[in-house]
Amino acid sequence: MDLNSIPFVGARFFHTGRTKPIQLIVMHTMEAPLTPGRARAAAQDFKTTSTQKSAHFCVDQTEIIQCVKIENTAFACINGNANGINIELAAATNDVGKPPHIVEHAWTLERWARPDAQEMLDLAAELAATLCEQHNIPPQPAKFAGKSNPAVVTAGFCEHRDVPLHGTHTDCGDAFPFEEFLARVRSRLSTHEAGAGAHD
Repeated sequence: MDLNSIPFVGARFFHTGRTKPIQLIVMHTMEAPLTPGRARAAAQDFKTTSTQKSAHFCVDQTEIIQCVKIENTAFACINGNANGINIELAAATNDVGKPPHIVEHAWTLERWARPDAQEMLDLAAELAATLCEQHNIPPQPAKFAGKSNPAVVTAGFCEHRDVPLHGTHTDCGDAFPFEEFLARVRSRLSTHEAGAGAHD
C-alpha cells in the first residue's frame, strides 16, 4: 500500500514531531456505526472539533483517511501517543453501559463477522502491514512493563484499553477479534514478501 495515496484530512489537534521512537500500533473504535463515508466523517470531526483528540488514520469498509502525519503525535491515547500510530475503526465497543447516543448497538462477535466489518478489517490489516514494514513493528501483541507502567517491553499491537494508565476507554472491546486481526496482518506481510521476492 502506498501511504502517499491515502487522502489526508488534517486534524486540528496534534503535536509536531515525537518524543519517543514508534513502538506501537494502537487500535481504537470510533463509537459510531459502520456506514459508507464514516472514515471521512470521523476525519472531518477531528478537523473541526473543539476537543483535543485525533488519530493518524480512520478506516471504514471502503476507505482510509489519514488525519495526522506519522512523524507527528496524535491525541488518541494517553501513554500511547508519543510512541504509537493510532488507527480508528468504524465500530462500537462491546461494553455494557455505553451512553445511549451510540446509534448502533455495541458490537458482538457476530457483528464483527459481518461482511462489511470483514472488509474494514481487511483494509485496516493492509494498512497495518505497510506500517509494520516501514517502522519495524512486529505483528504481535505489545507488552508493557506493568499495569501501572506504560514502558514498552515488546513492540507490537494493542487496543486502547491495553495501554497502562490510559484513562477510562474500553475500546476495542471484548468482542474485537484482536488475534484474528493480527493473523490478517501477518498474512499481508507474507504476501508483500512473496511479491518482493518475485521481483528480485
